[in-house]
Amino acid sequence: MFQQSKKTAQDNVFAARTHRDDHITEEALIGPIMAKDLLVGNTGNRKVRDQHVKNLARAISLGRWVKNPSPIVKTESGKLLDGQHRLHAVLMSGEPIRSAIVTVPDHAAEEIFQVLDQGTPRNVADALRVDRTVTQPILYLLRSSYKIIKPAPDDVKIFIDSELGDLLIELQDRVKPKGRYFTNPTFRAACIIAILSKKVDKETAFGCYHNLCHLTPSEWHKIFSIFYKQMVETAGGKQNGRSLHNDVFMRALYCFINLDANLSTIRISDGFRNSIVHIVADALRRATDENLAL
Repeated sequence: MFQQSKKTAQDNVFAARTHRDDHITEEALIGPIMAKDLLVGNTGNRKVRDQHVKNLARAISLGRWVKNPSPIVKTESGKLLDGQHRLHAVLMSGEPIRSAIVTVPDHAAEEIFQVLDQGTPRNVADALRVDRTVTQPILYLLRSSYKIIKPAPDDVKIFIDSELGDLLIELQDRVKPKGRYFTNPTFRAACIIAILSKKVDKETAFGCYHNLCHLTPSEWHKIFSIFYKQMVETAGGKQNGRSLHNDVFMRALYCFINLDANLSTIRISDGFRNSIVHIVADALRRATDENLAL
């Protein structure tokens, strides 16, 4: 009985190896014509995510495309199993990409299709090996200021390698933010933008931020006591992660700019609301000399 089980296991290994040997892999430069031909067999696949296609096409157009280790997968009869978004991106950009194309037997199509794309996707922080306390404020600023819905790692890296990234790293090391609103990426972003725009010096901003996280409210700057009260009363206000008019960001920025103001309440005027776009744009330009292609 034991010998029979051992033989069966060996047979399974051999069968799996033979099955892989049925796959044909070839390297190709896939341009719009080939992409269009391959997409003819794109039947029964998941719905195309237009934004993902735009992100890939943008990367191709900006020369950021790196050959994906995952191949385009199709059957012998031409049915496309994997790669539709990359192929649509080639059509959208009008430029070719290099990719492996794997052709599998028709009889194995269903089995292979069921195991494609089952890995956990990596986020920007994973891709860049940088802590999320650094990447998330940058992602917020890119989405809200540059209107990039899904920033790529290359977009974020420009700012990680700039004064903006240095300040965010230093903020985490020195201040060690904690607390419901004070760990918010938009609050971190507001502090750094205030510093970069020369509205407050770094030591003052970091000292204030440290007090918010580690001292009692009676030891805070008065304006941040008002900020906290308003946030609690409005349950955090409007927190749109794609808008500079996010209440946490907008009010925190106002507070860092007006730290010593003797106020009894925080009222965001239309003038200040409208100026935020220019404050952020100027701060981001100061942070890096590179122009971010949109």
